[in-house]
Amino acid sequence: MGGFAPVSATLKPDANVRCKRDVESSQEVGMRIGEVAAKAGVSVRSLRYYEQQDLLHSSRNPGGQRRYPDGAVERVRLIQQLYPWA
Repeated sequence: MGGFAPVSATLKPDANVRCKRDVESSQEVGMRIGEVAAKAGVSVRSLRYYEQQDLLHSSRNPGGQRRYPDGAVERVRLIQQLYPWA
C-alpha cells in the first residue's frame, strides 16, 4: 500500500503582508467628503452643490470616492460666510 507519509508544516505569518485596501488608503491624500462636512459643519449635499457650482474642487480615488485637499474645510467656511452676500 503505497500511501503518503503525513507531512507536518508550520506556516509563519509574514509581518510585511498588507491587503490592497491598506496600501491604497495609506497612499491617499486629503479627506473624504464626510470628514470635510463634519469639520466644516455643513451637509454632504452642500459640498456636492458647491462642486456643481465650481466653488469647491475634489479629486477621485481609484474607487471613485471624492478626496478633498487639506484647505477644503477653510474654503467651505469662507463659502458659508459669503453665502448671505450672494
